[in-house]
Amino acid sequence: MPQIIERFSFEGNNMIIKSCGRKYRVRTDQISARLSRADQAIKESARLSPDGCTISWPRLQLEMSVSGLMQMCQ
Repeated sequence: MPQIIERFSFEGNNMIIKSCGRKYRVRTDQISARLSRADQAIKESARLSPDGCTISWPRLQLEMSVSGLMQMCQ
């Protein structure tokens, strides 16, 4: 069963991800320099895929899988 993202939010330069009942924190500069430099409105414009397996930021032309994000948390 793949990990899915239940929800996510941003606190400063950190992305908070809830997946499989647990919370994870990853720095935005670990995800992408573009995301790290983006203003809060662009960070929060992220879209969760219908299956909950990817997050995309259309304005940044950036997409991340939940498995890729979870690897950054370890």
